Amino acid sequence: MKRIFTKLTLLVAFCILTVSAAIAQNVTVSGKVTDGKLPIPGAGVTVKGTTTATVTNADGNYTISVPSNGTLVFTYLGFNPREVVVGTQTSINISMTASTQDLEQVVVTGYGTQRRRDLTGAIASVSGEEIARQPNISPLASLQGKVAGLTVVNSGGAGSQPVIRIRGISSTNSASPLFVVDGLLQDNIDYLNAADIESVDLLRDASSSAIYGNRGANGVIAITTKRAAIGQTRINFTTNVGTQNITDLIDVVDAAGFRTLYDRQLANINAAPFDYSGYTGNTNWQEQIIQNGAIANNNLSFSTNNGKSNTLINLGHNYQDGVLKYNTFERFVLRINQEINLNENIKVIAYYIFLYI
Repeated sequence: MKRIFTKLTLLVAFCILTVSAAIAQNVTVSGKVTDGKLPIPGAGVTVKGTTTATVTNADGNYTISVPSNGTLVFTYLGFNPREVVVGTQTSINISMTASTQDLEQVVVTGYGTQRRRDLTGAIASVSGEEIARQPNISPLASLQGKVAGLTVVNSGGAGSQPVIRIRGISSTNSASPLFVVDGLLQDNIDYLNAADIESVDLLRDASSSAIYGNRGANGVIAITTKRAAIGQTRINFTTNVGTQNITDLIDVVDAAGFRTLYDRQLANINAAPFDYSGYTGNTNWQEQIIQNGAIANNNLSFSTNNGKSNTLINLGHNYQDGVLKYNTFERFVLRINQEINLNENIKVIAYYIFLYI
């Protein structure tokens, strides 16, 4: 009787382990995101609770690897987010519904700040929290799929900056938008960490970016960085880690498949068979050069505000492995902001930025 009980216990334990392994298994899910009629390109598809994400292509299609017990979150600016439990599904098509805009939201324009309901120009806003959720070296990469009319193209190279286009390509200033950080015009924002950003406002048409003249012809990305509230002193540390990989590799044949296809071609043209005796290789070069790249962002900041003087000291560390092997990037950034209010009409602003790459 004791022996039978032992065997039964082992059998139950084995079944539990088998079920647990099955639950944790990843499945590849694909589908299409639409607004009920037309596809939605650039919609964000994220595995809930993780940094695994992708975006839909021009036809609204997506493919993503997700645990069978996971939940997919579908998001796009101007539409209500959707959540779907994967379960046993391998194909999930989503129809998203439009959401109403928050008319009380305050956005940054060239003339200061205005409430959204008072605006007539094409302006979109993204909060710093949304940007900081994704472990990207460049905060611009985190805008992908969050703003209609904004195209973000990432090269996958370690430390590379994405190509940004607002409403297509123009012939002015290489089609790059103008960056405005806390009211100061910038050519790029390579030195900014995602944890520094309070909000991002995109001015997408002529009426909203008119104050910047010809420099704003390709659109304007206005960034407001974080500040301490009056009477507060803050010390903040954030860390964010993740991985990046290529999900859609080129489907190629192995050596045996190549020989079969090549022999068939030779037979079709009545050519002599090829001698493969000197060719023994069977290497998939994609697998040899591609890797899952690690990303890590660490940020330590100190800020204080006594009403007349506002000081921010920020130290950031960024590390990234590219999707190609032996391609890495590491950066240290020290940023010091000092604002002094001399009176109601005069403010002195000093920026100090130190980069070590």
